[in-house]
Parts: sequence; C-alpha cells; structure tokens
Amino acid sequence: MSIVKKKDLIENSVFSIYLEGIGYTIAQLRDDCQMEFFDVLRERDEWEGVDLNEEKVLFCIVVAAHRLLALFHRNITSEVIFNERARCLVGLSYSSVRESTGVFGLNLIEYGKVFDPNDIRVLIKDLDPFFHKDFLYSFELLGMNGKVDKIKERLVRCFSEGVNFDTQIKFLYPELELPPKGYVRKDVEDIKGFLNH
Repeated sequence: MSIVKKKDLIENSVFSIYLEGIGYTIAQLRDDCQMEFFDVLRERDEWEGVDLNEEKVLFCIVVAAHRLLALFHRNITSEVIFNERARCLVGLSYSSVRESTGVFGLNLIEYGKVFDPNDIRVLIKDLDPFFHKDFLYSFELLGMNGKVDKIKERLVRCFSEGVNFDTQIKFLYPELELPPKGYVRKDVEDIKGFLNH
C-alpha cells in the first residue's frame, strides 16, 4: 500500500478509506475544494471497475484536503471510473444569531460552481428547526472540514447506524432531533416544490 501524498490531491482523484470494524469506502475530490463520500462499502480494498457515476453520494463537503491525508487508505483513481455528475450547488450558510440559543442559525442558499459568498441566492432565510428540518437534514454546511476524526465518525454512523447527518448542525440547533435511521434526504427538486407552495 502506498501512502497518499499531497501531490495526489488533484481534482477527480479517488481514495479508499478504511473504517475500523466496518470495512472500506470511497471518496472523490471534486472541484472547488469539495469532496464526495459514496454509499459504497467493501470488506476488502478492491475497486476494479467501480463506476462512481452509478453510486449514491452520501454527502459532499468543503474540505481542506491536505489536512485529510490520514483519512485516506490509498489512491484508487486508476481502478475506478470517477464521478462526473454535476455537484449539488445548494447548501447551508450561517445566518443571524438565533435569540433562543445565542448561536448562529442557517440559511439555505444556492451558489455557483465556484463558491463566492458575494454571489449567492438565499432560498430560505433563517431555517426553523421544526418547519425546515428536512433541509437541515438534507444539505451540507458550507464550512471548511479538515478533521479526520469527525469525518470518520460521520462515515461510521452512516454505515453502522444508517444516520447521515452533520453533527455541527445539531450544535447550532440543539432542539433538532437526529434524522431517523434510513432517512431519505431531500434534493433540489424537493426545494422547488416547497418554495412553490
């Protein structure tokens, strides 16, 4: 096994990740510092012919990739077909401080292929933990992620408990219940339906 190095961290590189006691999964580095994690789990680190265009994306987050080298088991880019589907350009950004908690809340926003905080469209302002819980469950906080242990914890929870949720959101919305096991995340089409009502 060769160690993943900084020079391997280029767009569309694919890496295997070992989760102790669970198995191996896959992540792909995308453009604009985004990384996709896939709903693929194997007992062995064998990926020949896997087409990531056909695999479900568990979540896609903004990463400081150079800080995640310890997350990756090995570079498997040459063994798989990398994902070329368009990334979701909807996410959660900080809004004003919530009176009930004294911490920031979140807006649901749409952004461009290259994230620019001055070029966003707010879809729903100041998300409510009860009325908008599906959006808090389904979309990612647009903050930089660089902690290997936090990402591993989330992946372990996804595969062992069936719960795919960013616990940073729970900190901002302590009254928000965790999504139920096997919860199916909403997508951009669901937002359109919500906004049109």
